[in-house]
Amino acid sequence: MNKSKRIKDIIYQYYPQNYNWGTDYINSLEYRKQLQVRKNMQENVERKGKITKLLAQIFKRFMVVDWSNIEEYNCYEFRILIHQDQPIWDDDIQLIKKLNGVRYDLMLFISILEKYYHFFFVETTFDERKKDTWSFRRFFECPDHIVSLVDVMNTKLKKDGYCELSYKDVNEVVDDVETELLNRGEVKVFSCLFTDLYPYEDL
Repeated sequence: MNKSKRIKDIIYQYYPQNYNWGTDYINSLEYRKQLQVRKNMQENVERKGKITKLLAQIFKRFMVVDWSNIEEYNCYEFRILIHQDQPIWDDDIQLIKKLNGVRYDLMLFISILEKYYHFFFVETTFDERKKDTWSFRRFFECPDHIVSLVDVMNTKLKKDGYCELSYKDVNEVVDDVETELLNRGEVKVFSCLFTDLYPYEDL
């Protein structure tokens, strides 16, 4: 079985095929199974705690922020500010000014439906002289100063049974399902296994 088919077979366990979002969708066996996994994971604080502790140990000189919301979405989400010894401030503008107008984050998503994970990097720039003061760029080439740390993260996660999904993997369209926020034709592997809060291309 190829990787794409294996991933979709997993998705179809939790998403009813060819259903519009509504009562029938919500009452389907697949969606009820998805909700049960979320409920179980909310109660399984040990699993999340283990991942949080692992990331804190690896990125000990960087701020690791937990953005997870498994009541609503199917993943643990972590954002790591990859500026050494720089704490997170409540005021985003003041923080990015301190970083000379450019901020870099590692975005890590770990599925609760199956042991898959995906990550990328985001460059955020701020220039108050421009009309669009904020701009965002996603990229996949690991910054030199954290290459060794990301290698350790990958090794540890894979040792624990997780499988990394590539950009190609998560960007594949799942055209016969929809989610609460995305219609058929908009749903991708990323939307199903991690979060549909935003279309993958909009990250």
